[in-house]
Amino acid sequence: MPHLVRHNLETDDGVSLTYYELGSGRPLVLLHGYNAHAMPTWVDTDIAERFADAGHRVIMPDLRGHGASVPTQGHAYPPDALTTDALTLIARLDQGEYDLGGYSLGARIVARALALGAKPQRAFIGGTGLDPIVHAAGRGENYRRILSNLGTWEPGTPEAQFEGC
Repeated sequence: MPHLVRHNLETDDGVSLTYYELGSGRPLVLLHGYNAHAMPTWVDTDIAERFADAGHRVIMPDLRGHGASVPTQGHAYPPDALTTDALTLIARLDQGEYDLGGYSLGARIVARALALGAKPQRAFIGGTGLDPIVHAAGRGENYRRILSNLGTWEPGTPEAQFEGC
């Protein structure tokens, strides 16, 4: 397995974000899903290693509020922060030509980044379907219900499974 390297990036608003790199070659930025982080999504599943073995420098941030990138100040979560963070990471790493992919929440960020002018050579999204992207309003209530009651869900219930992601 290629060597995994952990880095930190400070955003323009002073938040420290963690990202990981694996391999060398054409840059590929991978964005994970909601309530997950880079390691279980891309590294533990061997997806990152397969891309690295195919000649990519795989760059995998822990999105703001996930994994090792969890600021505790309420002001650290402004609108569009996740997309801004992804665009900042790409700009700061001065990728030149790069590819961009996302799963679930990461797919929504990729779609938003493209709408805001990101110019990867190739982009892919998966795991979300079009409906959650087009009709996002009102989908947060179930997440709020689960996250406001962490540790109280019966093992095996959908809420407990979501909590364990």
